[in-house]
Amino acid sequence: MARAVIKILTGYYLSITQPDALELLVDELPAAEIRMMVSGGMSFHPKAYLFKSGEHAMVNIGSSNLSKSALTGGIEWSLYAP
Repeated sequence: MARAVIKILTGYYLSITQPDALELLVDELPAAEIRMMVSGGMSFHPKAYLFKSGEHAMVNIGSSNLSKSALTGGIEWSLYAP
């Protein structure tokens, strides 16, 4: 079975990104490509998730958060395209 290719681009605008979470990603996913966006104080809030398997793909694009509150009770908007 093929291993997943994981690429993550994150930012630290408003110091919201948790360094411990990034360290956990690096430790648990050593093959992942993780980059930090330096936005110079400009808001950086986009999210895009692309999943591919063979000839099938799915994308979810928006500014919604992938957090406990967003997944359990918050209101978030994104575009999903199978």
